[in-house]
Amino acid sequence: MGSLMSKIRDDYDGYKHLCETIGIDSKEMSEMFEHEVEILNLLGFKSRYEYYEHLRKIEQRDNKIDSIIE
Repeated sequence: MGSLMSKIRDDYDGYKHLCETIGIDSKEMSEMFEHEVEILNLLGFKSRYEYYEHLRKIEQRDNKIDSIIE
């Protein structure tokens, strides 16, 4: 089982990836949880996982549309 610090680092990496995906600047580790909640609320999501699930569904839909068009 990993340590708490490893979990926090993993969460921070996920937060930074979210910020890069959206195209905004990330904040320091001490501010990440509040900032992530703020970002997700603005986008209309409750969690980072819900946001990525939404992106996955969009990609699936686009692939389906592309396969019909071709």
